[in-house]
Amino acid sequence: MALEGSIEEFGLPEIFQMILLQKKEGVLRLTREKTTLFIEFNQGQIISAGDGEGDARLADNLIKAEKISSDQLKALLRAQKRDNQPLARALVQAGHLPADEVKKLNRILTEETVFSLFEWKSGSYKFEAKETSYDSQLIEPLSTDSILMEGATRTDEWPLLKKRVPSTEMVFEVLPKEPAPAPADEESEKKEEDSFESMANLSEPEEEEGAWLLPWIDGKRTVQEIVDHAQMGTFPVFKALSELISQGRIKAKEESLKSQRKKSGFTFKELSRQQQIIRIIFNSITIAAMVIFSIVAFKSVYVTLSNAVQPILEMRTLRAGIERDNLLFALDLYYLRYGRYPDALQQLTAEGLLNSKRERRIDLSKWKYELTGNTFRLSSL
Repeated sequence: MALEGSIEEFGLPEIFQMILLQKKEGVLRLTREKTTLFIEFNQGQIISAGDGEGDARLADNLIKAEKISSDQLKALLRAQKRDNQPLARALVQAGHLPADEVKKLNRILTEETVFSLFEWKSGSYKFEAKETSYDSQLIEPLSTDSILMEGATRTDEWPLLKKRVPSTEMVFEVLPKEPAPAPADEESEKKEEDSFESMANLSEPEEEEGAWLLPWIDGKRTVQEIVDHAQMGTFPVFKALSELISQGRIKAKEESLKSQRKKSGFTFKELSRQQQIIRIIFNSITIAAMVIFSIVAFKSVYVTLSNAVQPILEMRTLRAGIERDNLLFALDLYYLRYGRYPDALQQLTAEGLLNSKRERRIDLSKWKYELTGNTFRLSSL
């Protein structure tokens, strides 16, 4: 049978099992409402999963975890475009992260995407057989069989975990650990020391379940911030929090500190938009200064109105500059998604990269776009 159809009729576990058993190679496209995710398989094993913008997701994760700064990210993006390579490889070559840490992070991001799919009860799927490849230094294929078993376990446990930790905006604090009770008397202590069980247990006491998360719980970080900084995945963090709650080691703070704390970091798209906003503000200030100068410099209203033509022309130039910035941003997003620039500007609209009200008003026929190899030229007609 063709690997295409409805998730209601043929569940995701069955789809994964078929791909695994037949050791297929290709891309599984999953769509639900406005969400589309892609899972790449190599010999039936999962090598990547996401929305097609893996570099943007990796960058956002590193910024939130404070692994790199905004200036470092800007330099990495320039190097990435220059050398035409994935962001993960640029990170390693620049010395920001070792290859093993990048491999671990790629695995966690892939797992997070795949496990989120187990909550899908509707949607459609389509598998396209095609050749896939991966960098073995930065990507470790995930066992599809293990993913299926772990996914079933997480599906069963998630409802209880979310009852104990209902919001990612919650803030937890560590409670003082109560000392262990002293023995009732010397005789009972002696019996304990002489018992077979105590003689057999000569090792150090095991660490309490969930204790690995305690260093991240400081009474200030929200649950989402703990997930971002611990870089262990959402489910392991929620499970550890639930275990620590059961042990009486932590408790939720009554007041939220989120409003008192300054947000650290920003997303990859916000960084790109920030650059556009700076240019727009600079151009706006320049035009406003010219208009004010024109009004003040001339006494006559007639002369003032006559010279107002120049600011009007400048406003048109500003609008063209804004349209150019929007097009450049959309071209960068297209490059991050496909590793190349589009053949024509109309592909930006087809891919949904010009969605805002202002972007939809751009007349693409008034722009000249020339693609040369891995670079392009963009100019207004």
